[in-house]
Amino acid sequence: MGGLAAAVGHYAFVPAVMGAVAGLYGLCFSGGSEGEDGGEASESKAEELVKEWRGWHRMRWSSVDVVSWACFLVGAVDVLTP
Repeated sequence: MGGLAAAVGHYAFVPAVMGAVAGLYGLCFSGGSEGEDGGEASESKAEELVKEWRGWHRMRWSSVDVVSWACFLVGAVDVLTP
């Protein structure tokens, strides 16, 4: 049950990363025609958005994801060993 709760907790981080993911999606499909320095501005914005997402990813991974994987691993070992 702990693994399930932690796995569901993974989705609690969706609102935090929603802006970064939407921004990256928009950059990927905008066409990149924003003037002469549009490419450099897009790269800078993309780097900023990826850094934001990566920060939340690290926080999520080190909290709920590790707990859920550990719980499921312990459960699997318990079931598969005599």
